[in-house]
Amino acid sequence: MNIFRIFIKEMKSNFRDSQTFIFFLAFPIILMTILGTALTNAFTDGVTIDNEMKILYKNEGNKELAVYFKTFTSEAFNHGFQFAEENNADKGITAVKENEVAAFIVLGNEGVDVYGSDINTIESGVIQGLMAGFANQYSLLQQKINPVIAEEIPNDIILTSSLNGKEQPDSMDYYAVSMAVMLSFFSLYASYQLFRGEKTLKTSVRLIAAPITKGEVLIGKMAGSFTMNAFFILVLIFFSKYVFGAEWGEHLWMVLMILFSLILFAICLGIAISFVAKTPEATASISIFFVQIASFLGGVYFPIDTSSGSLFSFFASLSPLTWSNEALREIIFAQNVAAGYPVILINIVIAAACFFIAVWHLHRQEGL
Repeated sequence: MNIFRIFIKEMKSNFRDSQTFIFFLAFPIILMTILGTALTNAFTDGVTIDNEMKILYKNEGNKELAVYFKTFTSEAFNHGFQFAEENNADKGITAVKENEVAAFIVLGNEGVDVYGSDINTIESGVIQGLMAGFANQYSLLQQKINPVIAEEIPNDIILTSSLNGKEQPDSMDYYAVSMAVMLSFFSLYASYQLFRGEKTLKTSVRLIAAPITKGEVLIGKMAGSFTMNAFFILVLIFFSKYVFGAEWGEHLWMVLMILFSLILFAICLGIAISFVAKTPEATASISIFFVQIASFLGGVYFPIDTSSGSLFSFFASLSPLTWSNEALREIIFAQNVAAGYPVILINIVIAAACFFIAVWHLHRQEGL
């Protein structure tokens, strides 16, 4: 009951603060609108195609189709298409996923399967068109040689499969996710004031004098802060979805789990900083510095390639916002739900470590 009373008190204090609403809601929405609109071309232009497209193929026993395909590949070679045989289907599919080749083709008795990439969408489209042309040519040849066989060839002889997800984010999709991640980490701003604020308002003595334990105060305040920030996240998600048309995928529950775990991480970190830092000024400076650096390195303001191997990408990979951003994009645009579990676990483990630091300091000191 005491925890619930502290929770209600914290919720009332938060929702009465109009500046909190302006900062936590208006700022990310305005920033998302400006960046998502101004940087549209940065997510659509600059697409290039390699001079030579490397394509792997496997023949599953259709000897007649293989003869025509051999002639077809010889002609395609003169137009910049390099075909190489790969009898291991797993290796061929993995090569496409890792962008080592543009496509993997399987020549079967039922037709031709083309495994393409949604990362290099233009190349995949070109290869699909190329193979559709081959299917039509093969069908015409069969009509001249054996009309019965030609009638048995299905119209959908070319089956294309995507290996890198269904879609790629545009600028508004990118910044909707980035602003949600940034807003989750902004919970640190509010959390470092949970106990500092009581001392500033001279109410810490009253809390200690009340029949309530320090642990109940801590849990109640954390619950109130978490609920408030979760509310802001939900508002931002639904606003971006229904006003800007941002894509949030089919697994919104996993998206929310990642964002909520990041909120918990930020709250625990902020409380730990407030106990470790000696003065309110030091607490505020450390918190602001940490949030801004983490946002900058986490790709909130512009995309960052963490796989480039540079020193900057190394530091970027250490930002908790980078982990969350990358996991969310895997879930939303590649339907890879499993990418979220490691991030949730990391956020919760770090949150637990910060929580125990806060509990240890709270137990050692007198008062709040």
